[in-house]
Amino acid sequence: MEGAMRWCKRCEQRVGASCSAMSKEHGQHGRRSQGQDQTKVLRRRKFLRTASAVALGLCLPPPGLGLSTSTQAIELPKEIKRLINRKPEAVRFPRSKVDQQLAVACMRSLYSTVEDLEIVPMGNYQKEFWKYRQDVQPEYFEIIEPLRPRVGDLTDPLYLDFISYSQFYVAALELEKSRKLDKRFEFEDDLYQTFEEQLGNSILRRLGKREEEVAAADDQKMPPQFDSSLLPTLADPQSSEPEAGGESATANPQIDSITVAVDKILAGASVDLDLDSSSPQFVAAKVQAWLDYLVAKGYALGAKAEILSNGTRDNETTMKLGVTFVGSATLWGTEAILTDSTSKTALPLGTSFDAYATKALLLSLGFRSNCTLSTLNSKNTFQEWTIKLDKA
Repeated sequence: MEGAMRWCKRCEQRVGASCSAMSKEHGQHGRRSQGQDQTKVLRRRKFLRTASAVALGLCLPPPGLGLSTSTQAIELPKEIKRLINRKPEAVRFPRSKVDQQLAVACMRSLYSTVEDLEIVPMGNYQKEFWKYRQDVQPEYFEIIEPLRPRVGDLTDPLYLDFISYSQFYVAALELEKSRKLDKRFEFEDDLYQTFEEQLGNSILRRLGKREEEVAAADDQKMPPQFDSSLLPTLADPQSSEPEAGGESATANPQIDSITVAVDKILAGASVDLDLDSSSPQFVAAKVQAWLDYLVAKGYALGAKAEILSNGTRDNETTMKLGVTFVGSATLWGTEAILTDSTSKTALPLGTSFDAYATKALLLSLGFRSNCTLSTLNSKNTFQEWTIKLDKA
């Protein structure tokens, strides 16, 4: 019996002497063998792609050193790009439903800020945004599986987190490009700070208006063939005229209108009226009132402001304020921006709409500020604010 067996190269096993290329038994062995070979080949290819990506990532120079023209022209495969620019893990715990007016105010303010800065033709900006969103969306959906965002619904934190990240990322690329090419922005801090302040101002002005006023103004300025149901980021309805109740003869009506907006937003907040308006306690109380407003609107599960320190040095009085956010609607996007070397320089506040507006709120109170933002863990972000208490 043993002598009747022979080794079949095609089947890679011992088979009966009757085994032939045309036999049913041989065909079954062959198909099984070919299927195993295909699996091995696919695994080998996947391993090689991963190894190549890692090797290429190790060979690339650190950000900021610059690449030669020939190197810049290299178009990397999507698999390698995704391995090099790996996105954060998904936010899987339940987050609050975001108030529609707040979500729309944030997204439209971002769009209008890019438009007002004139750093890119808006047709090009929209095109690049949609291209980037289309490119990164499959990866985001893969990360958050089995969860699925309600595409087009800005009240869904899963969708707002993603769509705001996509728009912020493209804005970061345009900011960086303008910093290098536009002589108006000789110093990078000028451009970045202007972006932060204008975005925060726009958010506060929108939230201080009645929802129907904002909607009516946006409808009049709707760009042609723009699908507002998917991305309601239309032109900002700002005008040079003061808002109702904000008319003033001062030289800076913009600040006055923001002050009026802040008063409307924080109406009803319990702030001790006996506090000195330049004291750390007053500043912390105002910021906490703003945070409470955001939590009530579903922007985060919780938020707390805490005085870290205060004092006077070189005739300058400053305070440090710590702000902790739990489960914010922009948690994933902020981490994605801050862990990406391409975007974090231009956007040190990440996609945290709240931080941009906090900076504008502090300025409306007369205080200059800087913020260092970091992600503490999978649920929390922390902001350390350095605030100059000498009125600006």
